[in-house]
Amino acid sequence: MAIPRIAASFGFGLLAVAALSAPVSPAFGGEEDLRVLVRGGCLDEANCCFGKWKMASDADVYQTDDAIDKIATVKAGQEVEASSGRVHSDPGRLKVVFKHGEWKKGQIIGLYSEPNEDGIAKIGTAITTADEKVPFLKKGSKCEKPSKDCWAIELSKPKVKWLIKIKLPDDHSGWVESTHVQTDSECRL
Repeated sequence: MAIPRIAASFGFGLLAVAALSAPVSPAFGGEEDLRVLVRGGCLDEANCCFGKWKMASDADVYQTDDAIDKIATVKAGQEVEASSGRVHSDPGRLKVVFKHGEWKKGQIIGLYSEPNEDGIAKIGTAITTADEKVPFLKKGSKCEKPSKDCWAIELSKPKVKWLIKIKLPDDHSGWVESTHVQTDSECRL
């Protein structure tokens, strides 16, 4: 009976050694976790509104906002009732070239939106994002001289997709890409 116990504990020891010597995942060091972020609402929350809108072009309608399962098509000129939106942000990448706040030189962080007219963009990781003034990105992707005013370079641009939930004529609802919708002058896409 003693032999099986020794073999069992010896086997566990090998598993523990294998687990401790396994390579560390990049999520625990190196590049930050920069997965796609999905949030409800609009691209610009200050001008967010929904209601009766018209289709600017023919569009596929999807069952959910992940835009995988097509359930219908709407035609250009058709009036639809828009009730909500979901913004999917696949981040671009910023390389920190000068220590800035919590970001260290050499760190890769996410760029979740293009800078707005005030030079503010959403940056960070999948865990922490913040609106940050990044006027140097308006000047191009390179910092001539890294400094507290020019602390990162843009490695890639973000990809942002806004899907809008609409009511279909048969009382079902679905999701369309915002590029196919036109609003009145009070709502801005």
